[in-house]
Amino acid sequence: MLKSPALTLAAALLVILLPAAYAAGGFHEPWTETGKFVSAPDGDTLKVRTPLHGVVTVRIAGADTPEHGQGYWRVAKAHLVAMVTSSDVTIGCYKTDRYNREVCRVRTLGGDVAESLVAAGLAWHYKRYESEQTEDERARYADLEQRARAKRIGLWQEPGPMAPEDCRKAHRNGQKCH
Repeated sequence: MLKSPALTLAAALLVILLPAAYAAGGFHEPWTETGKFVSAPDGDTLKVRTPLHGVVTVRIAGADTPEHGQGYWRVAKAHLVAMVTSSDVTIGCYKTDRYNREVCRVRTLGGDVAESLVAAGLAWHYKRYESEQTEDERARYADLEQRARAKRIGLWQEPGPMAPEDCRKAHRNGQKCH
């Protein structure tokens, strides 16, 4: 059962705005379920035990946290774990990524998890996939990232932090990242 009008609206908008994307693969009929946190390997992936779907591996939509070994990856993971262990976790899922994770909006009683990570300066607004966000989400996440950068909080304290997407590319090319 949907617990948030925002998740209901987001799911409806995805169905309206992305019909062609379903045919392209990866996207599926959006679904929402509430469950319990199981584990988190990093700051933007978690496992949630749900009544209908069992244990679901979730890639949090909208935020991209530092990769293993990058500065702040452990802080981002700790922030995520603190948010999702304190209450039920509601996941609004709409596609499966190439690693077979469900891509979902994630909420707790504390609010939108991706939003919290970006606001705390522990994640980038994942602009590569911003077309999957509502207009309001895009504006809000971009504003939160800009504010975190301006305040130099979290990873923005560091000179020239490397985006996780660039780190993954460096790793694929046999290079190290910072």
